[in-house]
Amino acid sequence: MSVHRRFDSILAEAVTKFEWTLVDRATVRLQLPALPEAGLPEPPRIRLDFDAGGIDEMIDRLTALRSQMLPEPHRDQPRTFASFWSTDLP
Repeated sequence: MSVHRRFDSILAEAVTKFEWTLVDRATVRLQLPALPEAGLPEPPRIRLDFDAGGIDEMIDRLTALRSQMLPEPHRDQPRTFASFWSTDLP
């Protein structure tokens, strides 16, 4: 297996392992998958904690970026995961 194909395989597996959890009533945690790093005995664990304000800012930014993307598909086309979050559901 080539280095690029192996890296793509590891990256694809990692992307599916993002985990969002509610830590307490004020904090949401994003835990990123552990990616092996040469020279380290264990892969680093990365956890990002966000408060409600941080989540609101992310939603606002993603909403602004979404408005710059391609338009939503026609209603007769099947809905994709990306369009699932649309507020104008049928």
